[in-house]
Amino acid sequence: MKRRREERVQTAAAMEAYNAYWTNSFTPAADIMWMVLILILAIVALWQARSSFQSSEASVGKKKQTRLRRII
Repeated sequence: MKRRREERVQTAAAMEAYNAYWTNSFTPAADIMWMVLILILAIVALWQARSSFQSSEASVGKKKQTRLRRII
């Protein structure tokens, strides 16, 4: 039982320190902005993956066209 009480105290202290870190941050509303940043990074990563996939498809399509022209 004593161990659980210590864990709760440590957890409460950790959460307090975490909140104080974000409260004193130079970014306004930093406790929310980190989530927004992660969403923006995810959207950029998906966009890059999509454009990379499209360009690889285009190069494969060009290769097929040149092969068909050689055969014809």
